[in-house]
Amino acid sequence: MKITEGNIDSIVDFDYQDYLRWLDPDVKSQSIWYGTCLQFSGEEGKTFALISLITCFQDLISFLKIDCWVMKHEDKDFPWIPEEDLENEFLGIFKTLLSDNHISSQHSGALMLNESELKSIVDEMLYYPINLSYKNIDFIPLGRNVLIKVTHHLDLCIISTSEYTMNELAQRAGEHFTQIRMKEECEEPS
Repeated sequence: MKITEGNIDSIVDFDYQDYLRWLDPDVKSQSIWYGTCLQFSGEEGKTFALISLITCFQDLISFLKIDCWVMKHEDKDFPWIPEEDLENEFLGIFKTLLSDNHISSQHSGALMLNESELKSIVDEMLYYPINLSYKNIDFIPLGRNVLIKVTHHLDLCIISTSEYTMNELAQRAGEHFTQIRMKEECEEPS
């Protein structure tokens, strides 16, 4: 794990600022974005839903076979672990990973992780938005035009400028998930 250097747009394979415009209902993006939200649809309860989401996310990471990922808060950077949450028992592996890499828990920018590091914290990061009442988290595999968003609703969103890529990843979710298509729009090219 390491801190990213420079603007995130210089690291990822798409215009991250355009993606943020796409999320904003009052602004139009310049590109067409495709997204689907994977929501657990079973009646087994929150624990089973979380286990299913963990399994799904682990599978997506393995399927993509990307060794370098960017992890960041969706639209505004916050400290990864605020002082009042330093003793939070659901962040043990993440705190250790930060510490082992000499990164302050107060760091507020994007982080780069390898596949193994990401897989080690999937459980904690899926629960992170609910646990800390924070913004959603974006996970971006470098070299691909896709991102996986973890939301505070215990959802995974797969978002891409490629409908094929989005569909290919969404199909891996399996029978326990309902897919809800996200908006598709863009500004007319100039």
